[in-house]
Amino acid sequence: MKRKHDVMLILEGTYPFNGGGVSTWAHMLCNDVKNSNFTLYSINADFEWIY
Repeated sequence: MKRKHDVMLILEGTYPFNGGGVSTWAHMLCNDVKNSNFTLYSINADFEWIY
């Protein structure tokens, strides 16, 4: 069994709310790359969000 990579993406501003650009790229990356476990850390003006 192959071990999955652990990847943390630090995003700012748009993720997960706005479509297009970085938020769309990050969403596609997390859904399509199957050999990695993703943690998303989103820094926004009003709050921080971890998924």
